[in-house]
Amino acid sequence: MSKRILKIDIKSFLLILLFSAVFFTTYLTRKSYSVIIPQLINDTGMSQNLISIPLTVLFVCYGIGLVFAGIIIDKFKQKLILPACLFLSGIINLLMPVISNTIAASAILWGINGLCICFAYPILIK
Repeated sequence: MSKRILKIDIKSFLLILLFSAVFFTTYLTRKSYSVIIPQLINDTGMSQNLISIPLTVLFVCYGIGLVFAGIIIDKFKQKLILPACLFLSGIINLLMPVISNTIAASAILWGINGLCICFAYPILIK
């Protein structure tokens, strides 16, 4: 096997590894709130329907954002959008326990989070 082919294979492998890590990170971000719902029900005494509102907002914003993400990605640099969105999503995940003392605040934060992570998948595909 020539060195050139080996070099391309290593770059391809690293690129696939990076894309897999980004997708896995966005998957964990989407699922992190649903994991704590039983504990929130026990701690707050709120109903599951009420506590699930932020999760619903996340998926609605994620779905709507996917429609427009492709258009936005075509107009701006992908190298800037993906890191910015992942960084903002990480900040929102860190702020969630601190700021989200009401369901409305949680829904707003989680909606913004859904809009942030919706850009990852179209960028990875392109």
